[in-house]
Amino acid sequence: MFGHFARECPSKQDGEPLNGMTKSGRDWYSPKWYEVGLDTLSQVNVLNSRFLTDLVPGDSSFRALDNKSRSTSYVGTLPLIPGLECQVCDDCAASILSFALVKKAGVEITYDKDKECFIMHTRSGDIEFYMRGYLYLVDFRDYITDEAITCMTTSEREALFNKALTREPKRQGSS
Repeated sequence: MFGHFARECPSKQDGEPLNGMTKSGRDWYSPKWYEVGLDTLSQVNVLNSRFLTDLVPGDSSFRALDNKSRSTSYVGTLPLIPGLECQVCDDCAASILSFALVKKAGVEITYDKDKECFIMHTRSGDIEFYMRGYLYLVDFRDYITDEAITCMTTSEREALFNKALTREPKRQGSS
């Protein structure tokens, strides 16, 4: 069935994620934790804390495309775009920058027909978002910061992850 919600996909295979909408069961792509998407449908910036600085407690919520409400306990700033507030979500299916909010923050975004990518023109340089599956993504590993970690206790950081993700590092540290 063309143009349906992922949760209603008749060709969905067991184990496939339910992020976003899908054209067919074979065309989905699940972003890696270090990939950030540029999204024209998003009204919030939701990013992994590893990319953010100046984390402060902030009780915010957003509704994902699967219509489930998510809440976040922290907000932070993306150093590439001073003043751009982002909600922290370390266990979300993807990190997303809102096209509209990035533009509102004064960042120019262009589309390059030859490269087939969106280009976000920041003070630090151009960042190119290429299509993977049907998502415009960029590998953000070069923008990982450790500043966010210093303003949270270990318990607060662990609360951002599910128990399976925190168990393995604890086992490794105890050996």
